[in-house]
This record gives sequence, structure tokens and C-alpha cells, in this order.
Amino acid sequence: MRKIISFIALSIAFLAFTPEMNAQDSKKTEEMVRAETMKQVDMLSESFNLNANDQEKLHRSLYAYNINTTIHTKNVTEKDDAYYANKKKFDKSLIEGFKTYLKEDQINKLVKMLEIELYK
Repeated sequence: MRKIISFIALSIAFLAFTPEMNAQDSKKTEEMVRAETMKQVDMLSESFNLNANDQEKLHRSLYAYNINTTIHTKNVTEKDDAYYANKKKFDKSLIEGFKTYLKEDQINKLVKMLEIELYK
């Protein structure tokens, strides 16, 4: 009987603390993505001489790309088909977004700098 009560108490404690740990990991991941995005935007803004409006668009595009690739490719290996499907989808979406405010030569340079694959 004592073992059963101990087991139930441990199970409840485990379930009670697991969501908090996941939330902390998620927050750390988001902060890391924000920091990486800011570094990318700073580097690219200097390279392309972007105005403040285009910098903001670039920031939004890169942040969405970085957070999506981090979340959706986190639990799969690079050899997994789901990884390639998600990565391809996010790469295409990012490049389409760039086309609204960057020139073709800037996009090509950006793709090389960020090591994004072009899918035709």
C-alpha cells in the first residue's frame, strides 16, 4: 500500500512540474531565436544598406522563418523526410517574402549569406 501511495505521489509531482520545464525551454528557445535574428538583421542591413522600413520587414520575415524552423524541425533528424518538407516550405516562404521589398540580386546574395536553398 505504501508503495502505491509513493508511486501516485511521484506521478503527480512529475506531471505538476513537467509543463513548467517545457515553458522554460520554450522561452529560452524564443530568446535565442530573437538574438540570432537581430544578429542576422544587423549584418544584412549593413550589407544591403536597408532603410528602417525594410529592416523591419526583414526582421519580421527572418524571425518568422527562424522560429518556424526551430519549432518544426526540432524533433526530427536532418535525414527525416519531415525535416526536408518543413525546411523546403519555410525556405520558399522566406524567399517569397523577400521578393516584396528586395531586388533580385539582393535576394541571391541574401540566400547565399543565410545558406538557404533555392527551390525552383
